[in-house]
Amino acid sequence: MDNNVIRIALILILSAITVLFFMMRLYYRKRENKLIDVLQEMVDSSMNGKFSDITFDETKCSYLENSLKHYVLAKEASVLKLEKQKEAVHMLITDISHQSAVPISNILLYTELITEQVDSCSNELSIVKEQAQKLDFLIQSLVKTARLETDMITINSKKENINLILQAIGQQFTSSAKKKAVKLTIEPTSVSAEFDLKWTIEAVSNIVDNAIKYTPKGGNVTIRVIPYQMFARIDVIDTGIGISEEEQGKIFSRFYRSLDVENSDGIGVGLYLARKIIQMEQGYIKVKSAKGSGSTFSIFLLL
Repeated sequence: MDNNVIRIALILILSAITVLFFMMRLYYRKRENKLIDVLQEMVDSSMNGKFSDITFDETKCSYLENSLKHYVLAKEASVLKLEKQKEAVHMLITDISHQSAVPISNILLYTELITEQVDSCSNELSIVKEQAQKLDFLIQSLVKTARLETDMITINSKKENINLILQAIGQQFTSSAKKKAVKLTIEPTSVSAEFDLKWTIEAVSNIVDNAIKYTPKGGNVTIRVIPYQMFARIDVIDTGIGISEEEQGKIFSRFYRSLDVENSDGIGVGLYLARKIIQMEQGYIKVKSAKGSGSTFSIFLLL
């Protein structure tokens, strides 16, 4: 009889312990779910820019909540500071762009007017005009670079026919290629891809400009489009001076200038801008070249 009592007592104790264990498990699971919900709410509100300060009980569990709260508040303060700095840079760049445009335009205008009236100084005036144009190009290139790097430029990609890019390139470079006695061949296409027309023309123009610039008289520059399953490839092929293998990884760096072209016009931002623009469109650029054997720049755009 005593053994039965002991057995029953043990069973009751074990049952009580089991019930207590499950109750504690349910409590902590509920507490865990509540904590997760609170943390998720904090993260979601922070992502939406609507985070508000909350008063928490100083418990062990709420310690993590408070740590996350302080982190989120610090992060938001940092983001706000960064946005203010970006806005200041935006205003500065815009101001530089506008303020420099007026004097440069005036220099070019008065140079033209003086050239028409004073023949004896035409050579000197042409030099002034050329230098003013270079200065304008430099400032505009630096402004574009700064805007891209500070995300001040929005790329709006949409499905368009690549032939629109090719037509713009033809209008822009046919005359300069002919003037240099370089044959420019643009093969039309019906392929469409995802891109921002204005900025993709800018990117392709920078590559074509280099191709014509560094292709000697009597050479060829060819532009063609090749469709793939996921990408459309725009090839810019030239018979120019080529690029050595060790330099091919450097040419897309900002302000990089090869020793082979240091006496030519340019500041080394064209290819940098081209790659930056295409990357913002979720595409990429590859180059295949050998020194003295021409170059092929391939621009890949999402279909």
